[in-house]
Amino acid sequence: MSSVRSAEAEKAAKLLRIQMPTSTEAVAKLKRSAIDKEYSSWKGLPCQGDGVEEFKDRLSNEWLTRNDLLSSGRMIDALRMRTNTYGNRTTLIRAGHDHLSHLCRVCENRPESLSHIIGGCPELKPRVIKRHDEIGNLVESEVSKKRRNLELLRESTFRVSNGMLKPDLVVVDQGRAQVVDYTVRYEGTNS
Repeated sequence: MSSVRSAEAEKAAKLLRIQMPTSTEAVAKLKRSAIDKEYSSWKGLPCQGDGVEEFKDRLSNEWLTRNDLLSSGRMIDALRMRTNTYGNRTTLIRAGHDHLSHLCRVCENRPESLSHIIGGCPELKPRVIKRHDEIGNLVESEVSKKRRNLELLRESTFRVSNGMLKPDLVVVDQGRAQVVDYTVRYEGTNS
């Protein structure tokens, strides 16, 4: 049995150009190098690579580990959006549907990209506002559930030295205020 494993290890080492015998540190270093190379390659892709750097942190990926947040259909759509493979015209043309116009189906003024659909299309502005308000309601509801003795000021106007400010939400707790401004935007180098 160990001779079979040894032969498999020797074969794998030869394919990976690893000098045998080797150490776990050398294998870990090689693995890290391969991961870094693949990450750089992914980041360099013109469409799927856009936003990779921005979505790198743990908090941005939390939804991927929880199966209680989205239905399966919404999860699939979210993954398609995250990987820039959602069925907008920019993606469809990239996939070989050259007969399509690249312009937005709604406003017909700009290329129909995910960034444009989520926040740039003037015709979809009412939906953007509705989504913003739904997020606000969700944030307010969740904050209220956690601590009942908070004061919540939604879209209140505040005079400051250089004008007026109107944050989405101010959470006041024991004399301390936290300003919460939420937005749903596409984040990437090309947006």
